[in-house]
Amino acid sequence: MKQPRPSEHPSLLFNVRPWLLRSLLVGCIFLLLVVASSCREEEISQSKPTAWAELDGKPVSPEDIRRETLLSFGDLTGSDGDTLSPAWLQQTVKEHLERKLLAAEAQARNIILLEPELDAEITHLLESLPEDRRESVSQNQPTMDLFRQITRENMLASLLFKKDLFLRITVSDEELRKEYEQDPSAWVLPEKYSLQQIVCKTEEEAKEARKLVRKGEDFSTVAKELSIAPEKDRGGHLGWVQADELPDPFGDWLKQLRVGRVSKVFESAYGYHILLLSEKSKEKSLSFEDAKDQLTSKVFEQKKRGVRQETLDRLWKQHRVRIYEENIH
Repeated sequence: MKQPRPSEHPSLLFNVRPWLLRSLLVGCIFLLLVVASSCREEEISQSKPTAWAELDGKPVSPEDIRRETLLSFGDLTGSDGDTLSPAWLQQTVKEHLERKLLAAEAQARNIILLEPELDAEITHLLESLPEDRRESVSQNQPTMDLFRQITRENMLASLLFKKDLFLRITVSDEELRKEYEQDPSAWVLPEKYSLQQIVCKTEEEAKEARKLVRKGEDFSTVAKELSIAPEKDRGGHLGWVQADELPDPFGDWLKQLRVGRVSKVFESAYGYHILLLSEKSKEKSLSFEDAKDQLTSKVFEQKKRGVRQETLDRLWKQHRVRIYEENIH
């Protein structure tokens, strides 16, 4: 009987080329790992959220934010005509979430918004829009529904602070004293001026009015007869004003006037003016007692800003809120 050669014997075949089997085995394992990894990446990619944010498990979609942006601004471009930047959109998403959080908190605290109050505010807001925008909003029911929803949430958020949180704020004399002593020189009653004016359409008319006053005619009487300004019926009285409250060139002329004197004729966008400086009060440093009302207003406003931020921080932690910045573009 013919004996097989060693290289052909079945039992010796695997002993002859073991390195080949090992290579094949390693290659198969590597291939399986690559395929599994690819499948996993595809699975992760498919499961990755496309929402821009989530609030207590409810997604905030790009469409939600785009609809609100269109409602607010009429388009999806900035003032320079470019598309809105990711940073701007992220801020819009944050404001959307804050509005929702505050409105929900107001409802949780049984803050009541009456429907007539909501209707009145919607009417007021619509009237403030340009005519074409007002028509596009009011004549589209889905847009009008969104407008009503956003207005309701904004009003609830406002009522939360006005009818609850801000009412809890207290301001002590110690806090006022501390604010005053930080810089007593900052609490000053500025120099003020009691003014009257006559405004005419032409320079010739203004010069004629000035001539009458310089001849002894009563300024109030001339103002009633010749001025075209709204305060003419009050004799041209503007009341007490500060120089920095007036547009140029009023402030410049004011600094040149002495009490009882009339300015020269000068021009503005409203016409030709002459001014009479009736009285003048000097700048005065305020004592703590004199400044108390202003101090109270300042400290109260500071505390209101603090309460608002503390409330938002608390609600942000209380609820499951997440912004997917990588999705916003």
